[in-house]
Amino acid sequence: MGKVKGKVVTNGDNGMLSYTNASGVKVEVKYDQPFSVELGIVAKTRVSFDLLPGDSMAVAVVPICKGDIVTMDPLTGTGTLIETESNVTYPFKQNYLKESGFAPGQTVTYTLVNVKGVLYATALEA
Repeated sequence: MGKVKGKVVTNGDNGMLSYTNASGVKVEVKYDQPFSVELGIVAKTRVSFDLLPGDSMAVAVVPICKGDIVTMDPLTGTGTLIETESNVTYPFKQNYLKESGFAPGQTVTYTLVNVKGVLYATALEA
């Protein structure tokens, strides 16, 4: 199985996503991903996944976490970023922002973590 990219249509551990197949046809398929909320999988999230044989089910669904820094406070190591595909805004926490060379407007990759019901971006990389 090779990784395929698509977008979440309906979220939840047993949701739906859409992708464009090798023939250029837009396809919707069910996915089964435990801990989807904790992984940050919500509607319109761009994800990568594997398709089971027969293309009947998507598994190993993970968000493609790429976004632009909107605001940042180097003193507290906090800020916000906006995911480039879905335009979802996430708060972030990252120590040593200034020393690491981060700046507003910069595109970064990150990891989402669910802290007491709030999704935070962290482990930012340029």
